[in-house]
Amino acid sequence: MSEVFQRLISNNNLPRYLLKDPQPVQAMTLLYAGTAAVVTIDRHHLTTSVRGGSGANLDIDLQSYATISLLVTYINTQTGYTATAIAGGAPALSLMEVQNLSIITTALTLSAFTSLLWQIMYPIAWAIEDSTINQHGGLDETAIESGDDGWLDKWGNTYGFILRLPGESDAQYGPRIMKEVVRLRLSVAGIAIALMDAGVGSPLTSVTDGHHDAVWVMGDPLGKILIDRIHCWDVIWVQW
Repeated sequence: MSEVFQRLISNNNLPRYLLKDPQPVQAMTLLYAGTAAVVTIDRHHLTTSVRGGSGANLDIDLQSYATISLLVTYINTQTGYTATAIAGGAPALSLMEVQNLSIITTALTLSAFTSLLWQIMYPIAWAIEDSTINQHGGLDETAIESGDDGWLDKWGNTYGFILRLPGESDAQYGPRIMKEVVRLRLSVAGIAIALMDAGVGSPLTSVTDGHHDAVWVMGDPLGKILIDRIHCWDVIWVQW
């Protein structure tokens, strides 16, 4: 039972006619033919973990089945499982939570709550929990260290049009964005770091600035040499 739900039903301001007891009834039975098998119902998911036999683990979203009868019908289509409806008309979402209960040898009886208070508060508790999870996920995406997928691409675009390289993973792209944002600029050291990170002419042997008699111009035309001293003043010379 979730902490949020417990806090909701323990509220002293609730009307007294709303019974806080779940008023459980037997809802269905579940059995698996194998060497080991347990069932867990948590929030709106029914899951099983099995060994032996010919069946597989189940992960069923109870929201997909309006009634216990429909849920039982589906389970009986799964190899190795046998289910029987007792309160077939009850909502599948009203199944009470259980944790790792055995469903081998003897069929396990699962209960459902019928309390009006529980029927109202359970969906509210789930909605609050889902909203909290979404908020935490949203906060994670606001930081480059924990963002992923399209959010990282957005941050890369925001911080200076730093685009993801072909095949670059989130683990590679995120740190590269941060490194690019804080990179030294307009300095010899900054240019040297940028060239080495890009793998251009590695390993570099020296990077100097000053006055040179001739420099290579990486432009149009590519590799053009400037030899007049006017154009070679105050340039960066990279040697490898």
